[in-house]
Amino acid sequence: MKDKILDDKLATKRPLAFAYIPAVFGLGILFDVQAAWNANVAAMVAPLHDNRLFAAIEHNRPRNYLKVI
Repeated sequence: MKDKILDDKLATKRPLAFAYIPAVFGLGILFDVQAAWNANVAAMVAPLHDNRLFAAIEHNRPRNYLKVI
């Protein structure tokens, strides 16, 4: 279901941008490149997009959790 929604959005004629934040199961942000607020969103997510530190922490999170329980 989620893939269909994303595929439908990507099939539109409007140019879209995608950012991925690899923290707490991951967060994908799809936003309109032509929107007036585009620059604000891009500025906020750019430092977090594919952030290696967040990815490493997320990779270790389940292992650390399992040690605690």
